[in-house]
Amino acid sequence: MEITVGLGSGLFVLYIPAEFWLVVGVITALSIVALGLLADPEFGWTIFSVLVGGFIMVLGYFLYQRFLIYPLFNIEVVAIAEIPVNIGQMIIGAIAALPMAKIIWRALPYLKKE
Repeated sequence: MEITVGLGSGLFVLYIPAEFWLVVGVITALSIVALGLLADPEFGWTIFSVLVGGFIMVLGYFLYQRFLIYPLFNIEVVAIAEIPVNIGQMIIGAIAALPMAKIIWRALPYLKKE
């Protein structure tokens, strides 16, 4: 990924490889799970499950957009460009679902399996 920054009369091009963002994402996800497991192990596993499910969703969307949309509907889609949007959907879903799960478990403790 190239970022062009203009400072005064000069232009500077900064190149950041895609692998860097992949490593940053993995480190962030693992940090969130580790903090969740340390703070509350049971809820940490819930966070882990939501993140794994979210990444499976992103992969499923990517595969669908890459290999099925054009043959089925004759619509050209750049599947890689949709990945950030799908990750955003996963994050927003986790932000909404995780607190709701905690509230529901507190209000209805018999829903938890012992």
